[in-house]
Amino acid sequence: MDIAMISRLGDRMKNEDCAAVRERGEAVCLVLADGLGGHGFGETASKMAVTAVIKRFDSTPDDIFEADIQGFLIGAVENAQRALIEAEHQNIRLRNMRTTITILAGYGNIVQCIHVGDSRVYVLNKRKVLYCTEDHSVPGMLVRSGRLRFEKIRNHPDRSQLLRVLGQEDDLRYTLSEPMRILDNTGVLLCSDGFWELIVEKQMVKTFNSATSAEHWIMQMADIVQKNGKDTCMDNNTAIVGIFERT
Repeated sequence: MDIAMISRLGDRMKNEDCAAVRERGEAVCLVLADGLGGHGFGETASKMAVTAVIKRFDSTPDDIFEADIQGFLIGAVENAQRALIEAEHQNIRLRNMRTTITILAGYGNIVQCIHVGDSRVYVLNKRKVLYCTEDHSVPGMLVRSGRLRFEKIRNHPDRSQLLRVLGQEDDLRYTLSEPMRILDNTGVLLCSDGFWELIVEKQMVKTFNSATSAEHWIMQMADIVQKNGKDTCMDNNTAIVGIFERT
């Protein structure tokens, strides 16, 4: 897989997004987290969560990873949750740390993802978006109940009101996708809300079509995000992309 990553500050004082990539043979792990600034120490929370996931990947043998990607994903999220809770117990200043988390893990051409919050995973090809995670937010709930159209989430006044986050003790609720067999000429995109709020799905597909590499694709999208976010008090915006072999 050809992979690229970008993280920009936007108009904020600090970057509370965190992302990382790990590859080992045919195994890959992409992880992205968006710390909640309003709850304090969002930057610490996102970094701690991502670090916990990467440690889990590094300590998981290939044969176990390949045989049970789902088990890896659930264990990784549980480890991230545990890391936040333990840190809060050890340091009162870190109380109420909260973050989203999104992980895509794969072996060969089989991928699966897990998420908490509104950082998204997209899977797309040259024609359309094949898969997108559901936001754990107020407008996301309205979409699932049929009271709001998906494309209206970006402008909904409650789009930042999250229903699920990492860091709430005794309240770990995640969504796990089904395993997906990825064909050639397919792209994956993980991104924080500061990224997807400023680029629509048609633009994701269009830039994927014209991209010559993962780096080219992510930079085209980042330019659109930057242009659309001008004079809007931009949030941190972070993304990871991966392209399966192009033919």
